[in-house]
Amino acid sequence: MKLADIGLPNIELSSNQRDTLEKYLPLMFVALLIWFAAKGLRRMFWIAFAMFWAFGGVGGLRHLFH
Repeated sequence: MKLADIGLPNIELSSNQRDTLEKYLPLMFVALLIWFAAKGLRRMFWIAFAMFWAFGGVGGLRHLFH
């Protein structure tokens, strides 16, 4: 993936800066996607946990867990 393919504004970067950015930009995108996925999974877990306790306490879904 080259910086020219992304369509970023024309920023004056030295060759060393451009090489470093081209090297680490895909890794940063992957890290960001993993972080968002982990955040979403954590939120889904806590929502499911809260629903289990809310409905289990009143007996609404108790038949599914016994």
